[in-house]
Amino acid sequence: MELEANRIMADVAIRCYHENMYTLDQTWIPFSYLMLKHIYNVLLICSDYDRFMLEEDGRVEEEIYKEYMELGLSTPPKITHTSNEEEALELIRRLNFDLVITMIDFHTGKVEQLASKIKEIKKDMPVIVLAPSPDHRRIKALKEERESAIDHIFYWQGNSKLFLAMVKLIEDSLNLDHDTSVADVQVISSHPIFP
Repeated sequence: MELEANRIMADVAIRCYHENMYTLDQTWIPFSYLMLKHIYNVLLICSDYDRFMLEEDGRVEEEIYKEYMELGLSTPPKITHTSNEEEALELIRRLNFDLVITMIDFHTGKVEQLASKIKEIKKDMPVIVLAPSPDHRRIKALKEERESAIDHIFYWQGNSKLFLAMVKLIEDSLNLDHDTSVADVQVISSHPIFP
């Protein structure tokens, strides 16, 4: 009985605190109302060799899990791999992916065309391209293409924390409008990848 009474008092105190804080400061919103959208499923499109190299460089899924636990985040994204463009497009049609990451040279076609096909299926699907360096032969052409379906380009240098950065960047962009309008979250603006 006493335990139940303490729980009820705690609930009332929390509710009053939230109501009073909101009354005092209209911009005060509990953190539970922020960052409502998350990345749960990532499709990685690359050759089997590139997948092997990503795993050898840092065991990507293991590192993402470790980083999520260290940051107190609950559900790290699951990474699904395919090395085939047709299979990738079919997976995007059938399954619920939140993000697509592809290597710049994963197949004989152009990565820009693959990104366009992905956007035809799901127009809001974020597409990130991984390149081995900023000096890669295709980077200049990608940056010059104004109507690209590619959202971001990252450079893979063997640090598996890059995957966490990509996921958090996309989550931040998905939550930007909501969090800034509801809780007056501040934003540091940046220039677009493709001018």
